[in-house]
Formats: sequence, C-alpha cells, structure tokens
Amino acid sequence: MNLDVLNYPRSGDQTGQTIILGGLLVLLSVFLIPAVLLVGYLLRVLRGSAADEPKPPAVDDLADLFTEGLRGGVVVLVYGLIPLFGAAVVVGGLVGIAADFGALGVLGVLTGGLLWLGLSLAVSYVAPAALANVAQKRTIDAGFDWETLVPVLKSEAYASAWVAGVLVVLVAGAIASLLNFVPVIGAIGSAFVMFYALVVAYHVIGLAWGDHAKHLLSVEPDVGGETERSTA
Repeated sequence: MNLDVLNYPRSGDQTGQTIILGGLLVLLSVFLIPAVLLVGYLLRVLRGSAADEPKPPAVDDLADLFTEGLRGGVVVLVYGLIPLFGAAVVVGGLVGIAADFGALGVLGVLTGGLLWLGLSLAVSYVAPAALANVAQKRTIDAGFDWETLVPVLKSEAYASAWVAGVLVVLVAGAIASLLNFVPVIGAIGSAFVMFYALVVAYHVIGLAWGDHAKHLLSVEPDVGGETERSTA
C-alpha cells in the first residue's frame, strides 16, 4: 500500500470541516439518519477515488447524501443478514434435533458460531466492492450484480486493497480503544479517528475498483477497428 493514501482525508479544500462533520456522523451513527449519511459519504469517497479524484468529497448536499446512503444502507443490511440467517438455520436445525439428542444442541451452537464467523468474513470482503458498484451506478441492484462483482473480487488488486483497508481500520480501532480510557473526550476523539480510517480504507477500495475498470477498458477488443480492417 502506498502510504500517500494516508494523507487523502486531509488533502481536500475543506479538510477541517469534513473531518469534524464526519467524526460527528460516526459519533452519532447509533441513530439512523447519521448512519445513513455516513454510508452516503463513503459512497462518495468510493466514486471519487475510482475516478482518480485527488481530493475527498465534501460533506454537503445532505439530501443527496441521504439518498445515496439509503441505497448503500439497503445493500449493507441485506449482506449483513446473511451471516445471521445462515447461523440461525444451522443452530435452529440442530437444536431442534437436540430434543432427542442433547449433544447436538452444543454442536449446533458451535457450528452456528463458526458459520456466522465465516460468513461475516466473506460479507466483509464482498460488501465494499458491492458498495463501489452502487456508488458508480447509483442503483441498489448494482450491489448484487455478480457478473460485475465476481471478476473484481477475484482480482489481486482488490484483495490487496481490502487487506490494506482492514489493517488501517484495525490500527484505528486499537487507537480508538486507547482513547476510550479517557472519559467523554476519548470517546469523541475515537469517533474522529475511526472516520479518518474509514475514509482511507474506502479510498483504497475505490482506487482498486477504478483500476479494475480501466483494465477492462484496455483489454476490450476493438470491434469497430476489426470491422473496418476486414471491409478494407
């Protein structure tokens, strides 16, 4: 990962305002509207980064930001339900059988937990790419367009970007945990740290998404050219 990406959140024209408003959105994301606005902003980051825009977007036009956030929020919600549903089916099935075979109850809980963990990891890998496609096409359906998503998910560039993004968020999470030892002020500070990290992580994902799109354009056959040569 190019360490220059760490400077991305503070390279804009309204850096202070963006980070302050973004931190407040993270801090208040336990409520629906701030959470939706935060998702909307991250979609803007994905779209801008994919287009090689060097500066982060501003936190403005809240109506549009909310609309974008709703689209992304629906996609996140659907993907988020997959681990819960999968684990519930396994646990419910085996615990139901456990009425006659008690040991299966414990096995059901353990298996369900492992399945939830595995599916959660898979969803965390897929969801950023799905959101990048939503950001680009501005439709909810784009989040489930597997014909577009699968090649990206299988690419080394996306895998590397995802790992880099996860590392950034994990480091920020560790810093935020230390800050939380300081009452009130620490909790507020940790929100700004997490916003900064999320912007960096989604910037990296957006760059990978944009690079993949450029690669596809570069390898598309020149159908028109071939036709012209064949008729000449």
